[in-house]
Amino acid sequence: MTLLSRQGRGIALVTVLVAMVVMGLLLSASLFLALHDRRAGEAGPRRLDAFLAAEAGLTRAATSWDGSVFRGIDIGQSRQLFEWLSDSSGWYRTTLRRTGETTYLIAIEGFNSDSVARQHLGILVTTAYPTIPLDAAFAVAGRASFGDRVTISGFDSPAPGLAGCAVGAGVAGALAPDSTAIDLGAAVVMGAPPVSFDPGLLTVLDTSLAWLHLPSLGRSADYRLDSAAVDSLHGVLPWDTCDSRDVTWLTDGPDCWDEFPVTVIGGDLIGSGLIGRGLLIVLGNLRITGPFEFSGVLIVEGQVVLDAGPAGRGRLWGGMIVAGDGLGSSQITGDWRVLYSRCAVDQALRGLVLVQPLAERGWAALY
Repeated sequence: MTLLSRQGRGIALVTVLVAMVVMGLLLSASLFLALHDRRAGEAGPRRLDAFLAAEAGLTRAATSWDGSVFRGIDIGQSRQLFEWLSDSSGWYRTTLRRTGETTYLIAIEGFNSDSVARQHLGILVTTAYPTIPLDAAFAVAGRASFGDRVTISGFDSPAPGLAGCAVGAGVAGALAPDSTAIDLGAAVVMGAPPVSFDPGLLTVLDTSLAWLHLPSLGRSADYRLDSAAVDSLHGVLPWDTCDSRDVTWLTDGPDCWDEFPVTVIGGDLIGSGLIGRGLLIVLGNLRITGPFEFSGVLIVEGQVVLDAGPAGRGRLWGGMIVAGDGLGSSQITGDWRVLYSRCAVDQALRGLVLVQPLAERGWAALY
């Protein structure tokens, strides 16, 4: 009996010890789970702050950087940017890597304010050059008339200051929707053919120039002015670039000849003279009285009224599109020549880069 009693007590003791161990393990597990839940709850807002920081950086890079940022990176090279959010809830590190001729990877590392949490997002974007239907020296969607001293030529004419420009095939001198839309008067119109009519021109212009109001255009522009800013120039309309020298003047020398800026006027452009080069986009009407010399492409969303004046002259080497088809008529009078120049057109359009996502999905997680 004594032996059995001792064995019973031993078993009971072992049972108690096992129960205590199990209870200890359960208590430890409970404490671990509670601590894990607390830490997970604290990590949630941190991860959210990091994700919001990454998303903000991705949005800024994909929608706010202009085309010059992308053009300035060689294939295989990258550029980095660090920036805090405006409310200091987090910060992000952007890496822009050029993966091909027109493709780029924007990778964003977003961090919360104490840099404990991190989220990694990325997006592929592509750069594209818009298609511009410049099949004539002068294309007009609405009505237009020319004075007797006006010459329009669709035969390729190298612009002043552009070296190494080969003379290409000619295009139409003037292009309009129909014969009633354009009044040639006594103007000299040359080209292949001199005048061309396309009933679908309005549709072509609407489709091809749809990018005029995209945010990408504003980001690609070297200069953006509204009508009030133009008024402050008191009618004299040069823009200063090229190491503080006026690139708009054709006599600046060879150091500036390669500069063809993109200038966007967010409204009417009215002045007493214009001398420049590049791509000039007027999201309104263009009215210039006095001398006019421009190399490149001129796109006017409204209508044009151009008068060289009694002692001035107007010269455009490149091409002009007048997209306005509302009431009224565009007019060019005085000593004016619109001379098609393939070299000037190519130079002007080279600076226009539109950035857009490569796929519909706005972002993707990177691991």
